[in-house]
Amino acid sequence: MKHPRPPSLTPRAWLTYRIPRKVQYHPQKPISKHAIRPRKGRQSQPWNRTIWGSSGDFMPFPPGFALKQPVKPFKPAFHKPIGLFGGTFDPPHCGHLFAALLAKRRLGLERVILIPCGRPPHKPKGGISPAADRLAMTKLAVKNQPGLEVSPIEIRRRGTSYTIITVQAMRKRFPHRDIFFIVGADTARDLSTWKRHQELMSLVRFAVIARPGCRMPALPGSSGNFVLLRTRGIPLASNQLRRKLASGKFPPGSIPTSVARYIRMRGLYIKRKV
Repeated sequence: MKHPRPPSLTPRAWLTYRIPRKVQYHPQKPISKHAIRPRKGRQSQPWNRTIWGSSGDFMPFPPGFALKQPVKPFKPAFHKPIGLFGGTFDPPHCGHLFAALLAKRRLGLERVILIPCGRPPHKPKGGISPAADRLAMTKLAVKNQPGLEVSPIEIRRRGTSYTIITVQAMRKRFPHRDIFFIVGADTARDLSTWKRHQELMSLVRFAVIARPGCRMPALPGSSGNFVLLRTRGIPLASNQLRRKLASGKFPPGSIPTSVARYIRMRGLYIKRKV
């Protein structure tokens, strides 16, 4: 007696059938642990395999074959919130990396996007390093840090860089995620002076990094818009670091090695004698 042929499926569809051990697909005959028995020649191809029951009888796939096995719900990564970390990053130092990684770990963020400011509204024009150098240094700083990335969205945009415009663009990019904007306690004090800060607080939540002993300032808006992250932190300030770099000193553990190499190569922050 000639055995019936398996259902007409393409070779690629046959490759998707994987029968685990001790899984019943037939109400009468359960599949044994040696369910798939490849034959010699053409029968050993994936689309010519035959299915054998526990008693050794030929059992082709029944119509509408489906495994009777519960499937665990899959939680994709796009449900996790993301973090935005803005600043001039002039230069990016280990304190910036520490704050970004701290917020990522404590808030369960999928990623933290560092956004170097193109033209900050609170600093005079020409008082900071070129935008191309700050972008390159920030990329070098996060190169070996998983979960951290850099966005040049503000540097590519013309004119003054405002946080509300950047957040609106990121909200269009990530419409179904919660967004945390990472700031320091000193920056949070001046939040009421930011452009359209009331609209900004309706789009994102703020993660405030505070060192021990730092008093939390009076913040505008409701307390639900702010998350306080207390930490010992690294006592680093960009202005103090620039003064040391201007005198040719590179404090150990203050900036990543790749960033220090870039500063030496480009001659940044060093006072040249005329």
